[in-house]
Amino acid sequence: MIEGIAGRSSRCANIGVKRMGELDNGPFLKALRAKQRNYTQRAVTLCSVWENNLKDPHWYPFKIITIGGESKEIIDEEDEKLKRLKRDMGAGPYQAVVKALTEMNEYNPSGRSVVSELWNHGENRRATLEEGVEFLFGHWKTKKQKTHQMGTDDDSEDAYQRKNGSEAG
Repeated sequence: MIEGIAGRSSRCANIGVKRMGELDNGPFLKALRAKQRNYTQRAVTLCSVWENNLKDPHWYPFKIITIGGESKEIIDEEDEKLKRLKRDMGAGPYQAVVKALTEMNEYNPSGRSVVSELWNHGENRRATLEEGVEFLFGHWKTKKQKTHQMGTDDDSEDAYQRKNGSEAG
């Protein structure tokens, strides 16, 4: 279902696919725009470095705390890499990396890789299976209506091929 929706969703659609753990390069671009003239290439390079950091299984910037008898993993704000990022680049890139780390840890803690998730963009939450099916059904129905409207006797693809096939022979 995720593959089917990924190919059909648009920025305007409420239901789509979100890549959990993917690093947003926007905060890097914004932070460097204020500091450097030719900032785009530097931002791309920094994002690439941080994407590699995110995938590194030896880097574990989490700590375990206990609240009410339950253990919970949270970001270790004393982690040296994260502290350096926040100091050098500011809160935007830091928050983008923390968000990606948190999503990776939630959706794929053992693999440290980006995971595609059915997403309700309108409500900023995981979409239900029902919402996904409704989206695909609505897309199929719209496509079927468009095909039906274009498929009148004289305008149908078969009529076009008969007409052009006989002229070509």
